[in-house]
Amino acid sequence: MNPDSSIDIAIGGLLKLSTSTAGRALSAEQFVAELFEEHRDSVYKHVLMMLLNPSESEDVTQEAFLRLHRALLEEKKIENMKAWLFRVAHNLALDRMRSARPTDSLSEEMILNRAEMKSASLVPSPEQHLLTQESLRRVSWAVTKLPTRQRECLNLKAEGFRYHEIAAMLGIGRTSVIEHVRRAMSRLIEELETYV
Repeated sequence: MNPDSSIDIAIGGLLKLSTSTAGRALSAEQFVAELFEEHRDSVYKHVLMMLLNPSESEDVTQEAFLRLHRALLEEKKIENMKAWLFRVAHNLALDRMRSARPTDSLSEEMILNRAEMKSASLVPSPEQHLLTQESLRRVSWAVTKLPTRQRECLNLKAEGFRYHEIAAMLGIGRTSVIEHVRRAMSRLIEELETYV
């Protein structure tokens, strides 16, 4: 299913996808559940990069999908589901950041646990495992040193969004997004080179 395809909302709260691959009607719950399975991890990672708190990031991610469900039931037209979800999650995270200050760093343990779960089926050698852990620590450390806006832009770019999409989500100019990504990459390289 292509989440970027536009949808038409049919009578009775059923969604009919405009792509020919679907050819079936889905309830709003089913449609959101499929999108949740497809985009939950990437939305969560983006929010986590902002809030630096796993439990709050999970709450914000779930709230973004609940708001999508509500919007579909209210028959709001959403042309790009993925961009809409990221924008809503981003704004919810900003609201949380305004109301309470986040912790100073990402939990290395949390990052390592997620990486280990994904690579568990590969069963790396002990040396590979140690090298992977050290690389993740270095990247985690370097990312926490980035200013918030640079971290946001870099994360959204890594999720595959185009510069103009990121600009629309963050409410800044396309040129500013390009500059934030460029500065983030330069700063990451500098930080990783100075990592002890």
